[in-house]
Amino acid sequence: MARPIDIHAHLYCAEALEAYGEPYRAAGRYFGRSKAAHHHGRADDPIPIEDTALLSRALGIEKAIILNLEAMTARGCGMDNMRILELCAPYDDVLAVFAAVDPHRGEVAAEELSRAVEAGCIGLKLHPGYQDFYPDDLESARAVYRTAQDLGVPILFHSGTTRLQPSYIRPCRPVHLDKVAVDFPDLRIVMSHVGYPWVDEAIQVAWRNPNVYIDLAGILPRYYPPQVWHYLQMRDLRERVLFGSDYPMLRPDAWLEAWEEFDTYFCPLCNREESIDPAFKEAVVSANAARMLAGLL
Repeated sequence: MARPIDIHAHLYCAEALEAYGEPYRAAGRYFGRSKAAHHHGRADDPIPIEDTALLSRALGIEKAIILNLEAMTARGCGMDNMRILELCAPYDDVLAVFAAVDPHRGEVAAEELSRAVEAGCIGLKLHPGYQDFYPDDLESARAVYRTAQDLGVPILFHSGTTRLQPSYIRPCRPVHLDKVAVDFPDLRIVMSHVGYPWVDEAIQVAWRNPNVYIDLAGILPRYYPPQVWHYLQMRDLRERVLFGSDYPMLRPDAWLEAWEEFDTYFCPLCNREESIDPAFKEAVVSANAARMLAGLL
């Protein structure tokens, strides 16, 4: 089996905890209560980047994509892309970086994305709730989308609910990515967390837009609603479903072990037990992300 590609991971080192602010630390404390979190029992303690890299290597992960966070206009916090690249550089055999920019800054943000990609970032992370913008309504964000499309790098959008406070979850509804996908058909878009709890909305946005991918980060497979597995295995979607852990909130080995054990589910739509196709399971772990990130890893 091919080595896993974790499309959705975060830093929890001292510098990240300081740069991302108290809301990020509070979310870390909340998720740290789970035994599946890397920082369980020590949620106030930073995790050195070396430990993050060592865990990924030990698990045989090909690449863990570290997502930066920048919300200076909305929250006054964030980390410079050059700095996160510098922090991850000693571990570039296993860590790669998605940049973050402030979509409210329009062309300035687009120029920053170009600079970050030239320096080594392979994608972009945006968080509509924490950055306080609607992806289909903020005119200045279109310059960022256009630049990402021209550069050939994907944008991963936080989608669904969030523990980052203060923030709003309405901008994180998957339907707000539909217009972006239609207007920028060559832009690869990743909706995180299957848009939970709006999973049906996320599925419909991905179904009608072949440039939209879905990641499974942050929730163990058995806890997603059953229609997720019924629809994501269909021909039109199965090659655009990606493994993500949401590390350190959920350790990659915890997710992968749960995925390995997840073979059947009861589908109320069909009133029967259905199976998870082994070929689909394998593609989710690596091949789909490798195809999406072709030429970037």
